Amino acid sequence: MPDNTVYLITGANRGIGLAVTTLLLSRPHTTVIATSRNPSASLDPASFPEGKIHPTSRLIPVLLDDGDDPARAADPARASRTLAARLRDEHGVTALDVVIANAGGSTCAGNVLTTDPDVMGRDFRVNAAGTARLFQAVWPLLESGEETKENKKKDEEEEEGGKGEEGGPAGWEKKKFIYISSTLGSIGILERESMPGIAYGMSKAAANWFVRKVSVELKGKLVAGVLHPGWVQTALGQILADAVGRKEPPMTVEQSAKCVVEQIDNWTPDKSGQFLSYDGKPLPW
Repeated sequence: MPDNTVYLITGANRGIGLAVTTLLLSRPHTTVIATSRNPSASLDPASFPEGKIHPTSRLIPVLLDDGDDPARAADPARASRTLAARLRDEHGVTALDVVIANAGGSTCAGNVLTTDPDVMGRDFRVNAAGTARLFQAVWPLLESGEETKENKKKDEEEEEGGKGEEGGPAGWEKKKFIYISSTLGSIGILERESMPGIAYGMSKAAANWFVRKVSVELKGKLVAGVLHPGWVQTALGQILADAVGRKEPPMTVEQSAKCVVEQIDNWTPDKSGQFLSYDGKPLPW
């Protein structure tokens, strides 16, 4: 029987998150844990058009509140245990393969003279600290999981205690934490980036740093990376378009989702720690 791949994606009830969720569910042997903070009919399996979910795949919508949302909870350790317990007890899920950290956002497109530092702090809590809390919460689920027969054979052949090439368990290269970021968080292209959004950019730069650090500290235990999904027709994308006098962003959510899934599929260990664009091109930090 083919292995089932388990994804967890945050902010899955709209925009890029919903489009990625829909695309993944069209594949065979795929479980998508789609989290959101607001009740949404878009994540009701019964609301999906016939044929959109592959017969061997499964959608698990999970509604989070301030008590069990690791990105926002006052006690992230407790939230982590709560989320893990809910997935285990309510849905029989004990391990994750891929986490797509998509939730986040901003409501401010101000510049360096007009952006309130309190707004900067709010964006930092959601986009940067929230990403760190999410990772800490899902790491036990990424780290766990039954090995395939192929991986068990590899472990048996490696006499040094079943260690992979960098010291982690065999099969670690399929474990991924991918952060959906933005070129607004790139310090290296500031002079070429004409967008406003000071609070958002600062918070994304901080989150980018965290994910890069994850790739260093946990090298050989998972693949971690940062992905720019393009300038997309979402609520935040439209805020930025309005700020620079454009009718709308150039990419639809469906176009972006296709690129996002393709890049995540192809995110191999040699790319861990990289900041990539939706077309696969490396971006400066």
